[in-house]
This record gives sequence, C-alpha cells and structure tokens, in this order.
Amino acid sequence: MTMKETMHLGRRLLSVLLACVLLVSMLPSVAWAAENSKIALLAVTQEGMLIQPEYISCRSGDTVKDVLKASGHTFTGIDGGYISAIDNKTDNYSVYYDGGGYKLDESASGVSAIWFTTNANQSYSDQLLDLAKAMASYRAATNGVHDYAAAQKAYAAAEKGFYDASASSAGTMYKALSGAMDKYATFLTGKTVNVTIRATMGGKSVTPAVATFTSEFGTVTTVKNTNTAALVPATYTFDLSDGEFRHVRGTLEVTGQTTLTTQLPAGQWIKSVDVGIDSYWTNYGQMSKSGVTASGATYRVPDYASSSLYPYIVPADDVDVTAVRVYPAGAETKSQYAKTWESKASALVGCVTADSLKGSDVVCEARRADGAYEQYQTYTLHIVRTPSLRDLAVSDAAVSLKLDYDCRTTTYALSTTESTVRVTPTTLCDGTTVTVAGKTAQSGKAVSVNLADCTLTGGAYQVPVKLTANGRSTTYTLQITKKSSVTTTLTHSTDVTVQVYNDAGSQVAPKSSASGSDTYALLPGGSYSYVATKNSYYHVRADFTAASGAKISVPTPITKDWLTDLGAKPSTSSAAKEYVMSPSFRADVHEYTFQVESNSAAFMLRRSRADSSYVTTAVYSGHSNTNYADTQFEKKVATADGSYGNSTPNFMAAGGVGNTMHLQVAQAKAVNGATYYQEYIITAVRTMTLNALTARDHNDVAVPLYRKGTSTTGFTKLVYDYTASVGQRVPELKLDLRPLSGYKNDADMMVTAACGDWTQTLTYSAENKPNVTNTLTVPLNTQSLAAEKITVTVSHKDPGSVAQTYTIEVSKLPSIKTSISTQPADATVFLTSNTDGVRVLPDADGTYALDTGGAYTLVVTRSGYVGRQQVFSAGADSQTIRVTLEKASGAALKDIAAPDDWTQFRADDNNNGVVSQPTPIAAEDAVLVWANKLGDGYSEGATGCPILVGGCLYTYAGKRIIKIDKETGLELGSGEMAGNSSFAINSPTYAQGMIFVGLSNGRVQAFDAVTLKSLWLYEDARGGQPNCPIAYRDGYIYTGFWNSETKQANFVCLSVTDEDPARTDETKLPTWTYTHNGFYWAGAYAGEKFILVTTDDGDGGYTTGHGSLLSLDPKTGKLLDSLTATGVGDLRSSVCYDEKTNAYYFTSKGGDLYQVKMNANGTIAKNTLRRLHLDNGAGNDATPPMSTSTPVIHNGRAYIGVSGTSQFGEYSGHNITVVDLASFSIAYSVPTQGYPQTSGLLTTAYESTDGYAYIYFFDNYTPGKLRVLRDKPGMTEVDHTYTTMETYRHDGKETTIETAYVLFTPSGSQAQYAICSPIVDGEGNIYFKNDSAQMMRLSSRMTELKITRQPQRTTYKKGETFDAADMQVTAVYANGTQKDVTQYVKYTSAPLTFDDTEITVSMDLSALVKEALAKAQKKEQTGKWTLYRDYEGQTGVACDLPTATVDIEVGHNFGKPQWTWTGTSAAAVFTCLDESGHRETVAAKVTSAVTTPASGCKDGLRTYTATVVFDGVKYTDTKTETIFGGGHTITRHAAKAATCTTQGSKEYYACSTCGKLFSDAGGKNEITKDSVTVKALGHDYKNGICTRCDAKDPGYKPGAPTVTPDFLATTGKPYIKWKAVNGAVKYQVYRAGTKTGTYKLLGTTTKLNYTDSTASTGYTYFYKVKVVNAGGVQSDYSAAVAAISHCAKPTVTPDYLTSTGKPYIKWKAVNGAVKYQVYRAGTKTGTYKLLGTTTKLNYTDTTASTGYTYYYKVKAVSKVKTSANSAYSTIVSAVCHCAKPTVTPDYLTSTGKPYIKWKAVNGAVKYQVYRAGTKTGTYKLLGTTTKTNYTDSTASAGYTYYYKVKAVSKVKTSANSAYSTIVSAVCHCAKPVVKITTSSGDPKLTWSAVTGSSKYQVYRATSSGGTYTKVATTTAKTYTNKTAVSGKTYYYKVKAVSKVNTSANSAFSAVKSIRAK
Repeated sequence: MTMKETMHLGRRLLSVLLACVLLVSMLPSVAWAAENSKIALLAVTQEGMLIQPEYISCRSGDTVKDVLKASGHTFTGIDGGYISAIDNKTDNYSVYYDGGGYKLDESASGVSAIWFTTNANQSYSDQLLDLAKAMASYRAATNGVHDYAAAQKAYAAAEKGFYDASASSAGTMYKALSGAMDKYATFLTGKTVNVTIRATMGGKSVTPAVATFTSEFGTVTTVKNTNTAALVPATYTFDLSDGEFRHVRGTLEVTGQTTLTTQLPAGQWIKSVDVGIDSYWTNYGQMSKSGVTASGATYRVPDYASSSLYPYIVPADDVDVTAVRVYPAGAETKSQYAKTWESKASALVGCVTADSLKGSDVVCEARRADGAYEQYQTYTLHIVRTPSLRDLAVSDAAVSLKLDYDCRTTTYALSTTESTVRVTPTTLCDGTTVTVAGKTAQSGKAVSVNLADCTLTGGAYQVPVKLTANGRSTTYTLQITKKSSVTTTLTHSTDVTVQVYNDAGSQVAPKSSASGSDTYALLPGGSYSYVATKNSYYHVRADFTAASGAKISVPTPITKDWLTDLGAKPSTSSAAKEYVMSPSFRADVHEYTFQVESNSAAFMLRRSRADSSYVTTAVYSGHSNTNYADTQFEKKVATADGSYGNSTPNFMAAGGVGNTMHLQVAQAKAVNGATYYQEYIITAVRTMTLNALTARDHNDVAVPLYRKGTSTTGFTKLVYDYTASVGQRVPELKLDLRPLSGYKNDADMMVTAACGDWTQTLTYSAENKPNVTNTLTVPLNTQSLAAEKITVTVSHKDPGSVAQTYTIEVSKLPSIKTSISTQPADATVFLTSNTDGVRVLPDADGTYALDTGGAYTLVVTRSGYVGRQQVFSAGADSQTIRVTLEKASGAALKDIAAPDDWTQFRADDNNNGVVSQPTPIAAEDAVLVWANKLGDGYSEGATGCPILVGGCLYTYAGKRIIKIDKETGLELGSGEMAGNSSFAINSPTYAQGMIFVGLSNGRVQAFDAVTLKSLWLYEDARGGQPNCPIAYRDGYIYTGFWNSETKQANFVCLSVTDEDPARTDETKLPTWTYTHNGFYWAGAYAGEKFILVTTDDGDGGYTTGHGSLLSLDPKTGKLLDSLTATGVGDLRSSVCYDEKTNAYYFTSKGGDLYQVKMNANGTIAKNTLRRLHLDNGAGNDATPPMSTSTPVIHNGRAYIGVSGTSQFGEYSGHNITVVDLASFSIAYSVPTQGYPQTSGLLTTAYESTDGYAYIYFFDNYTPGKLRVLRDKPGMTEVDHTYTTMETYRHDGKETTIETAYVLFTPSGSQAQYAICSPIVDGEGNIYFKNDSAQMMRLSSRMTELKITRQPQRTTYKKGETFDAADMQVTAVYANGTQKDVTQYVKYTSAPLTFDDTEITVSMDLSALVKEALAKAQKKEQTGKWTLYRDYEGQTGVACDLPTATVDIEVGHNFGKPQWTWTGTSAAAVFTCLDESGHRETVAAKVTSAVTTPASGCKDGLRTYTATVVFDGVKYTDTKTETIFGGGHTITRHAAKAATCTTQGSKEYYACSTCGKLFSDAGGKNEITKDSVTVKALGHDYKNGICTRCDAKDPGYKPGAPTVTPDFLATTGKPYIKWKAVNGAVKYQVYRAGTKTGTYKLLGTTTKLNYTDSTASTGYTYFYKVKVVNAGGVQSDYSAAVAAISHCAKPTVTPDYLTSTGKPYIKWKAVNGAVKYQVYRAGTKTGTYKLLGTTTKLNYTDTTASTGYTYYYKVKAVSKVKTSANSAYSTIVSAVCHCAKPTVTPDYLTSTGKPYIKWKAVNGAVKYQVYRAGTKTGTYKLLGTTTKTNYTDSTASAGYTYYYKVKAVSKVKTSANSAYSTIVSAVCHCAKPVVKITTSSGDPKLTWSAVTGSSKYQVYRATSSGGTYTKVATTTAKTYTNKTAVSGKTYYYKVKAVSKVNTSANSAFSAVKSIRAK
C-alpha cells in the first residue's frame, strides 16, 4: 500500500506522534502545566531527534495546522492534510498531541505539545507525554541545569530511548529526568549555610589563598583568602591551595553549617624535572630549559619531536610520595600517566604534537593520601617548540656540495672552489621564517651567498641559516672553506666519452677538452668518480681523488658482448608463454622491445651470460602505476643462466603504460680499480587485453563463450576469438567486461564494441575506473538466422601501447515446435521460459515455438487433480510432452455456507454489495452489540475485513486466521498463517469448505474452514502485497498482487483443490499467471467465460498514467481483450456487474466512473465505454476526485465514495456521489467528514414500505463514522430530512455543513480510521472493523421481548421455583424482524412466595457466551459486549433491553411434622412453610416391640412406633425404653509403654462379659478404648536414622545440591561446582546432551566440584548431581545446569618479523577452534580492541607503529558456536621494531669507494653500518648516518668488503631493526682525471696517479659515440698518440687497472677529445 492511499496508512507505516509542553526556564515537575501561548514541538525518527523539543507560539483561535505552519519548520503537504516531509526529510509521518489526538484542523486550544515519530509500533501513552514535556523543559532551561551530570545523563537516555519507548520505560525515563531537574531546581532556590575552613600547613594554621567548591550540580564557588564559604547544602568536591603549587582536595557533604578541617602539604616534593624526547634520551639528549621555579619550568622542544615526552622527575630529599601522575594541562579528568621517580624510560604519549610548532603545558602531580582527603603538589612543564629544517642543500656554480643533513646537527663543514654558493633551506613546519646569511629566504628556494660577505673564522666562512617561529629561533651554521681548484686531467681513447662526478653525485663539467683528454678544475683532495662509455653500451667506471696536476688514464670499455641470450615471460611456470621480443636476440644488439599484456604485473627475466661470473644488474624506475614510481631500482639478477626469475620487482604493473630497463652486465671484479660493464636497454610496451569478459542474453541468462574451434568455455585474456549460440529471438547480447583487475592511477584506456552498423565506446577515467565491470548491450538482428560478428577492441592513449581486438561469432538457433498433451484433456497448460519468466502461449496449431536449448518450466493443473510441474530444455528429445494428472485423494471438505452468508468481498460473483436484509436505518435504533480487539494497530498486526460463513465470522490479525461467533464476538478458534497480510485491507474468501487469505510477499494460503488447519500455500514468483480481493469461480480462485506504483506484478489463478491432504505445508502451483502494472483493490469479476480485472497505471502519480481493464480467459489466463482507461490514474476498484443495465462498472484514482459492456466471448463490446468524471469541488487535476470505491449499482443508480481535495484532511470535499445511469451524469452528492474510500452496502429491505434504498459507507477518518444515504430514482438532491449537520474548524473559523446521515460513531478505543466495506447477515446485523483492530457488530435495537408460548406449569407452592418448560420467548427488533430467543433468556430461580404473581423474563447474554464457548470447546473467555447506541449525537449510553412476564399462582406448602409423645401415645403436628401460623395436628397409631432382650450384665431395649397419614403421605416416628440386666466381671490391665511402631496403653479395667472398659475397679466409671490408648511414638529420624530405634527412614533422601556451571579457562572443559550438603559422603555427576535427554553417570567425587574432561569442544552439555549419604541413600537430582565446552585458551609467544619489524605472535593450535581473534592494547591494563581474526597459528600486527610496545591477548573461536569461544590468553607484550634495511651494494666511480644504499625504514632516525673483511668475519661499526646510503671512504682499492646495516629506532633502541642481509662491494680504483693537449701535433694525455693502480689503459675512438679501442697500456701517467692522423679529431678515455685484481679497475675517465695537428 502506498503512502498516498490513506492518511493513517502513513501512521500505520511509521508514526505514533507524541506531544509535550515546554515551560519557561526550569520549574519543578510538580509545577509543569500547559501554557496557552506556548506549545512544545518535537519530531523523532529512527536516526534520532529530527526536531529537538522547542517552544512554538499558539495564538487564540489557532488550529494545530496553524501552529505548525508558524513554527519556522517546513511541513511538506500540510495543506493537503498529509505531511510527507519535515524540514525536507521525507518519511511517513503522523501528528499526535495530548490524549492521542491527531487532527491537523483541530483547535490548538488546550494542546500542550505536538510531536511526530516514524515508529509504527509505538502507541500513545501519558507516560510518553510526561517524558516529552520533561525533555522540552530541560532544553528550555537557562538556569544551568545543563551542567548537572545527573540531568545530562537522564536527558541523554531520554533522547536515545524516546523512539522505542514503551509506556513503562517512558515512565522510568520521565522519573529520572524530572527527578534530576526537580533536585536541581530545589538546589538553586536553597538557602546557603556557612562552611568554616580550618586548614593547617606544616603544623601552622593557614588561610587558603584559593578555595574552590564544585557541587554535584556542576556549580562552582570560589573564595579567596578567607576561611568561610557560603554554600547551599549538597555534595561538593573541594580544592584548597596556597595560591602556588600546594593543594588538598576531597569530597564534602554539606547538610548544614559545616567545618572543613584539613591540611595543605608543606615543603617542595618535586625537586626538579628534566625532559627528553626519546627513551633514555639516547638520540636527542636533554631538552634545554629556562625560567625554573618551584612550580615549573619552560622547556625548548624541537618541532621534529614525536608526540611523546620522557620526563625525568627528581623528588626532594626525604619525600615519601610514591604516586606521580602526569597529564596535559586542562585534562585533569582524562587519562593520566603513572610515572616513577627518576626514570627516562616511560613515554608520555600525546602530550605534544609531532612535527609541529604547537606548544603545550604538561602537569606533573605528586600525590599523598591524608585521611579521607588527598594532598598533592604540581610542577608544570611549559613546552615551547623550536623550528628546524626538513632538509638543507648547498651548491656552487659548478656542482652540488656534499652535506649529509641531520636534524640534530646544526654545524656543517664544506669546501668549494667558488666564491659564491647557493643555499636551499627547507623548513619542517609552515609558519617558520628563514634567513640565510641575513637574507630572507623561502622554504625550498635557493639563496645566493657571496662568501666574501660572510665572517671568516678559522679559515672557514660562517654562513648562518636562521629559523624563527613563535618568537623562538634555531640557527644552523655552514662553515665553508674556499680552496683553489687543482687541475686534473683524464685521458682516454678518442672513441670513448667520459663523465666525472663529485662525492655528492653531481656531474662535473670539464674545464677544457681535447681529443682523448679532458681537464677538470677540482677541489683538492676531493673524492670523484668517472664513467667512460664506448659505443653507447660499453662502460667502465672508477673513483679517484683530485690532486694538482694529476693525470688519470681512463681505460677503454670492453666491447666484446657478454650476454648470449635474453627473454622474459609473465611467470616462472613452464606453461607460461614468453613475451614477444623484438628483434630476436643477437649478442651485438643491445636494445629490445617486449610486448607485455596489460593485465600482467610480472616481468620474469631470463638471461644467459658468456661468463657466469659476470654480475647482472637491472636499473630502472618503478612503474608509474605502482607506489614506487619515483624510486630508482638497481636489482641484481641472481637467477641461473637460462632460468626465469622475479629479479625486477615493480618494473611492471597492470595498465597500459610500459617501462624501460637498463640491464647492466659487469665483470665481477674491478680491474685496476675500474669496473667494466655493458648495458642492454629493455623496453616493455603494452599489448592491451581484457581482464574479464562474459555474456548474457536479454533475460540476464549467461551465454557461454567457446574458444573458437574448441569445446572449451570461458574467457581467457590471451585468446582472442570466441563463438556463442543464442536463439533467433534473442534481441541483444550483454557483454560484461573489465579491462583491469585492479586500479591505481592508470585509466587512460578505451573499449570499443561493434556489431554490424552498431558501435559503442567505453572511455575510462579516474571516475569510471577500468577495474569496474561495465556492460555493453549489443543489439542482434532477430529477423535473420545468419550469424553475427561482435568485435571488442581494447586500446590505450599511450602511443607505445598495442590495441587488441577480440571477436565473438554469434550463431542463431531456430525455434523448435513442441506439442504438449494432457490427461485429462481439459487440464490447463502453463508454460514459462526460465530465462525471463515470461509465459509462452501456443501458436494457432496448438504447438509451442521454443528456443533451441532454452530452459522452460511446465505446470499442468486442473481442479480436483494433483498439479504437476517439470523443467525441460527445448530440443529434439522434448518435441512431444505428455502429462497425466492424478485425481486428488482427499475427500471433499464439508460445505458450511448458508444462503445468506457473505462468503467473499462483495458477497456474490457480481461484486455489487446489494442485499435485501433489514439493516438499521435510524441512529437511535442502532446498537453496537459487541467489539473484540483481535489484532494490534493498523500495520502488520491489523485486523482484516470479515466474511460470514456458517453463522461465524472469519478474519485474520497478524499471523492468525480467526473464527468468531457472530452473536457474541468471541473467538471460536484460530490457526497460524505463514505470514501477515500487509495492511489487512481485504477480507478472506470462502469456497468448498475452505478459507483463502492473501499474505504478504505474494502468497495465498488455504485453510480448512472447520479446523482452521493449513491446507496449502501459494508463493508467487514476483511477490508483492496481497491488496486484491480473492474471487472464486468453479473450483478456482483469482487474485492479484502489487509491488509498487511503477513495478509489475502478477494476477494469478489457483485451483482450490487440496491436492495432498496429508500435508499442511503443501506448495500450490499456479494454474496460470498474468503480469501487468500491479493489482490494488482490483477484485476480479469472475464470470463463466471471462475474468474482468483492473490494473494500476504504472506511473508514480495520479495525473499522467492510464490504468487498464483486462479480460482474461478463466481457464487459460490468455488475454481475450483489454482497454486503456481514457482518464488518468490507477484503476483501484473491483469490477461489478449490474444485470439490469447488463454492464460492468469500476472507478479510478483519476476521479472517474466507467461503464463498459462485454460480448459473450469475453471481448469488450465496441463503443460501449462510458466515462463520467466525478466531482469534489476542486476542479483541479492535481487534486482529483479519486475513488477506490467499488460502485454499488441498483435501480439505474450508481453509488460511489469520492475523495476530497485533501485525501487525508477532513471536510475537504469528500462525498458520496449518486449517479443517474440513464443520463450517465451525477444526480447529486452529499458531503462526508472523511473519504468514503471503501465500497458501499445497499439494502432494498425498505423499498416496499418507503420506496428508498439505503446505502452505507464508512468515513476513512477518525472516528470512522458509518453513514447512510437513502435514495430512489429521480432524486436530484439529498433527502434533507435524513442528513446530519456537522461543525468543524478550519483556518480558525467554525463551519457547519450538511453531511450524509450518521448512523453510528465509534468512540473511545474503537474510534479510528475505517478501511472496511461493511457486511451483513440474514438478520440485518452489520459487521465491520477499523484501524483500532477491533471487530464490531452493529444491530437493530431490540424493541420488545414477548412470551409467544406459555410454560406448562403456572401454579406453584410457596418455595417452589419457576419451571420454564415449553415456554417460548421471542425478541422483536426495530427493523421489524423477530427471533426466538428462548434459550438465551433468564428469570428468577428464587423460591416463590405468596406475593409472586408473575415472572419477569429478560435476555441472558451469558447464555450466548456459554453456547459460544461450548462451540469453541473453551472453558473461559470474557464476553465482548458493549451494547452501546448512538442517537441525537450521544454516545456511550447503555442499551436498555426489554423484558417479558409470566403469570403464576402460589398455594400452602406443608413441611415435615413435629411429633409429641405422652407416655406411649403420640401425635403429629404439621405447619405451613409459607404461613407459620397455620398448623394441623393428627393423632398417631402406636405399636411396640422388644428389639433387644436383657442378658447378664447387658441391658435390653423396647421400641414404640407412631404412624400418621397426611395429604396422602405416610409419616412415622419411634421411641425406645431400656430393659436393665445384671452386674460386671472386672479384670485389671496394667499400663504399657508405647514404642516407635506399636501403641501403648494407660491402666484400665474391663468387663469380661460385656467388654466395657472402666477407669475404676468397681466398674462405676465407663470409659472408651481410645481414652486409655497411647499412640505409637513414631520414628524420630535425623539424617535418615531414627534416634530411638536406629531404624532407617525409607522415604529419606539427602537434599540435592545447588550446582553452578563454569568452565576451566586453561582447557575450556566444563566445570561445575556446589556447596557441601549435610550428611553427604560423595557426589554423583550425571550428564546429558540435551536438557530433557537421558542423563548418564559421568563420575563420582568427594570434592565439591567436577571437571568434565571428556566433553567435546563447542558443544553444550547438561549436568545434574546427586548426593549419596553414609547409608547409601541418594538424593534427588539437582536442577539441570548447562555448561559449554569451550576452546582452551591459547598459549601465546611474542616475537617480531625481522623483515618488517612488526610484532609477531604465535600459538599452538587449539582443539575445536576454527579461527582466532587477536586483541591489542597500548598498555597491559588498557582497553583491548579486536585487531584481527585469523585461521593461522600466528599473527603479524601490520598496523603497529615502530618503536612502541604493544600488549596482546588471543581468543580461540569455536567452530561450533561463538558461545564456546575460549577465554583470553595470558597477555604478552611485543615491541614494534624497525624493518631491517634492504641494502644494495655499489661503488662511486669517481673515487672507487664502496657505496651501499637502502630504502628509508619507517620509524628509523638513523642507520648503523657495520663492516667485515670476510662474509663470516667480525663486523665492526663503521659509521652512523641519517641518510639512506653510505660511502666507505676508508676502504682500500682492490679489496672486497662485507657490509650489513641496522636501522636505529627514533623511539627507543630496543626497537632497532635486525641486521640487513650481508652484501659485498669491491673498492675500485678511482677513475683517472685526464687532461689532453698536443705534443708536436700528437694528442697527449696526462693524468694523476690513481691510488691502488698498477697501470693504465688508454682507449680511443674517432667519434664521441663510436667504438673505443684500447690503444695503450702503460704504467706512466701520460700517453702520446704517435699514430694520430693530422687534422683528425680523436676521443680518449683512460681506465686505472687495479694492482690487486681487475674487478677493482676504475671506471673510465671522462672522454677527452682533441684534433691532431
């Protein structure tokens, strides 16, 4: 049902609205009262308060609507009567105010609050009203109550709990909030009392400088330099201080005048505090401080400090204070860090901001208890921040200068040969100003400094770099020494080029160059390197030291090729194909291109070397689509020759961009300090591929893709040709494709699909990412069987990428003709395609055209038979299908319907609602006989509309189907439904002994009408709400469902047959379904030849779409005909048929009445459609006169309920419209308060007397009035004598209008909206329900009760009771009907008197109840009588039931006689029981006889008998006389003691003759045997044993113990325990698998506990215990207790991963565990949060921050259930270390020195480099650096060294990394620095000696890029090329040859060129 259907459906969907009043400021709750001028407003949704409680104004005469519109909030739809959005938040709202009111047009006078909610399950209550008022008052308060913690807490709870609050919980919250506010208000008005302060310090009285008192209400009172404070009684926390750093604090309860006695701490507890910024101050030392006082100091902390401080707190001498706490100032109430004295180890986290200039104050607080109070002293650390640099760089005019910047170092020594340098400072934090040598500088920008302008000290120029921030500064000093350059010459072959680099890696340009010689002006003693190149790909490099006049001969690179093979592929798998390489490998070719498909991220390199000792290194930049795009990689290729390996990580990544690699092949050892190597350039270009491609047809059914020429299905990115097959009628193929599996930043790609003339391109971007699957819908030609070709081309914007095209050849499959035959032949065939669920109808020849290979579902049904369903695939094997149905086995159910029953929505098949029963027509004669609340509210628990069958009502509520006695309203039975029925807006339907109910989610359920047991359930494939009435015809039912305004739903036909009587959950198959726009209130007309049903318009509004009328074949569901309504709007009424006009009628929400006629064959008669637009006075299409009322047609008139302009607003044009069918025009209409939304009921009962038909409609507006219209043909206006005048307020004005006559108005709890069409029984009683969930009966008043047959007996005697045998009593009703009510009357049952002359007979309603209960076989149920009537505007007046009388006569009534005896004569006296003065005496006849003769000591007896006869009755009486006998024979019996089991006796005497007993020996005092008998004592059992005779108590059982379940955390096993039981010697433990299962003895113990070691992990066991005592007697079982066998807690071992440094914990497997939960905290006692879950037996904390200690505990998770999880493991701690560095070795070509580098390690502050002479030798610390590289300047040329590096944590040394993997590096010779000149015209090269070299190799080329050939090897430092040709230019480079090994040879010198002369 949609929100716009009814106003209260908005309420039923979401809202119960509360209201509250908001008073000025804060008053005690007892004073709260609604204020006329103010109303409180609030709105609440599930997300929280949409409108917090606030005041809004209310003026005199305002309505609720007026007040809301003036509130400043937006209420969308308020003028239409239905609020759809509040403050632009759309939801389903309703409005409520005091007493549960909700009318927007109601006067606001007296309203204290208005509120909105979206909670459909919440009901109005006074407690909620009180709570809302309290919340409003709290928010309006301005007196400081918001600072009161108790009030804050109470309001927060109310705010959170209001939405779901029940009356009970609301009352609790109200008491808490109002109580807190009252308490606060009382405090505010309380009178102050004096509190005297008596303080001492050091034994002397003192007056506190400052005394602060904070009340429990949050108020603060501060007094200074006084010993008195005036406080209102309350609880206070106080703080007294001496005005400096000495304090005492505590809690003080002030109830009256009070004295606070305490002492302030004397002396100084904290002597001093120093601060560091790392653990133990290892790396950064102690921070400087200033301004030291007894209460604090100022500390300078650099901006690069982390967020932790490490204070060192020194106590004063002889201080016994142990408690020290540290916290940020102002955060006294937050987390505080415990500190110990004199420790540098513990961090104060969060006290400062990392990498920031923001300062802070930190308080150190020393504490000591002083009785109930606490003394403390404070020491404040004033943290100020100093600026620092992120980086500092210096260069001169030629090169960058080496400066290893470290934030801790402020002085740097540098050398240059230039007079001017450029200084580039980069600040760490914004807001820092910089000057360089006095010049203003910008961060990151270079500043030129003339050294001559700087101070010269000690031979170095002092260049200050000063940083200033927040008034504090830091100065870095550059000490720059200016040196004169020295000339160094590098000679080389003319075909060799040489580059020189300084120790900062900056290339140095030669001062001059000549053929084969380059001259450089270098820094004397500076470290340099050279790289010599020949023919572009052949190189040599070496290091050298600059010296004056040095000449370095640069060797010529070796041009013999060192690679013999090269290749690459995506993986090392043998199945992987190699990447296409171009050109094919050839040793002398050094540049190659590889085609790498775009989804590959791997480049497995293969190479083969001419000499396996050669070292292969890959040099490349990280791929642009990785996180390492700016990283330069140098990776050694370690795989064996000819093998593939992942030697080049991050070289490739998925995407369309390629990459380039320089593969260097070098000799393993330097030669004369020079390293020879060659380069191969590898370029990877991308071949574009798809990562995923699948196909679907138009019904989203997967279409397999076959790899062309194979039977293999499935896409693979490197196969480009595919085939697919679809049916010819498939109109399109959907391609789901994705270019990449992952995405980082490469989206510059496109996919273009084409088929025939169609093409479409997908362009990817950062928004439309290529790793997201997109769908291309490719159209296919359904008119041809010819195959079609689809191409999909993937391309990229990168010009180096290669586009790739995939093809799919789509072949077409022809239809297959399939015939289906059934037995019986008239069974219905319902065939649907499994691809789209669409029904397939037969062709003209009766066969079905099916898609080859298509899957279909066939359902065959017939009433009376068991339906069958089968699924098949269309093909040659299924061209003929035969289905035989079996007859249903069950006997037909009993048909209980009577002729006048109302068995379906509109009573009969015509859906017309016309009856002849005499219903009530006058309000004074209408009586609400009973009302029974069956459901809850108006949503899913609502009560459904009723039907009447067999004298009982049938309805449903929630998930119950209910049978109700129509006379009493009592429940006779109920059954369980499979679900609810949405909003219960329809009635059930009855047929063939069954009840049918529509359920939510597209279901229909059938029940046995007698037992209400379920018979079958239908579930529709499309689901939907069951908003259609169910129609029945000839063994089938018809109904429809509704999904939404715009979605389609099914209309369904079902056979009613109970096909499997043995089952109650039988699934019903559909006979057929028909899909359309949805069916809402669209009850079908079910005829013999056709079904007529209306539909929704498929549109979301009222004014655009058009509904349809469908004519369907009842048997097959085939559409016979249809028409589209000419007017707009959903068609939401049943179709009714009128025989007189032979036409069908229905209405629309667009406001139209339609008439149409049908042909016999089910087609719509042409030109018969008539449309009449109804009227609600608006004349506006936006507010049409909508109608969902099924028309009532009678005597040429139509009666329809019509909506006003505001569907949910009262008196807005709602009316009952009368239509004259002859003219098809509106005859007249009569207004109503609410929308008569449901269908009317018409009775013809009075036409013969007054000529009128009476038509009944309900207002769908509270209170839900039942109105009656009387009408007859020819009337053009309402009968004004039969109307009701009603007055309402609108816009502050009262209006009175004439409305349709009100027959009955529900009141009290029964007043609610009414969506129910009334039904009637044969006596004219009306039955209905409304949204109060009450079912009700309205009847004609009983006007007379008469005796229509007298009883048999009318004469009685006094005291007899009335006998009603043969009496007949008849009730007469206002509607003229009469009814025999003999069995339902009552009369007096008291004895009759002479005054009784008649008997009053009245109705006995309890007899009706008793009869109903007998039917239901129920013992107790309360009657639902209301017996209310409503006339002349009055409600709630009890109905006086009439009575009848019976005449009687009462005579004398004698009782039994009284006898009198005179001697042996007697007489009987008779007295009238009814008249005591009337007596009669009769003399008796007396006879006598001896009845017992005398014998010995025994007496005899004579009896006299008197006899009389009176009134025919014989009466007798007797009298006896003793005959005395002789004396007694006495025997004495001594006393006998009683035992536990036998009786005893007292002393007595007995006569042996007569047996009598006497207390004396003379036989005078006769006694009884009982008087001398002493009862047996009985056993005195104690713990089962008699204390007198030791007998065992056979009924004794020891007491059962009370058992407590638990489990052992270590093993997880169940553990039970109990307290000792008195007398127990042992205990027996029994176990079962379920609580009610068989308990078996598990074990016996003398302990008071037991562990079940045999329990299986994860399972619950149940235990009982018996006590056994010393006698072996067992107690009863104890109560069963359940215990779960938990997993054992894991045993955890901490560690860390050396590769990453991350904490690593591990544990052994726990039996029964499926996974493990790891929890972490920052401290051992801190809060542990779930870190992660794993199925492994270890866990690495990847989120840990380097340098910090973390605490872990682990829980094993049971694989059976979470309640069996283990206990937490023992807590372990682990430190997050730095990751170990990954080190790459190299050497500096300029100096030849070993050079190692590594990536920065997170959390490291510096790095320690260790060296050894052999790999397994002793490693010694070589140096420490903050950079990520290190040059071993102490290495000797020619030797190999071994290195490992450790990262040092910036937090603490215990977090340092593990050592890196050991790497080796050779110390090469420095490359020569060559100068070139000519000597006698010949080129002459000179160079300085290279340390460690034994000789020099000279290489020459004739061009700079040409081939260099070695022309000389010399030990000299010069070379003259005598063979040079004059006029020709030569290029030279020189290599120094190591005297140790050739692998240490230098790099080539820079190339020098000169022209020979």
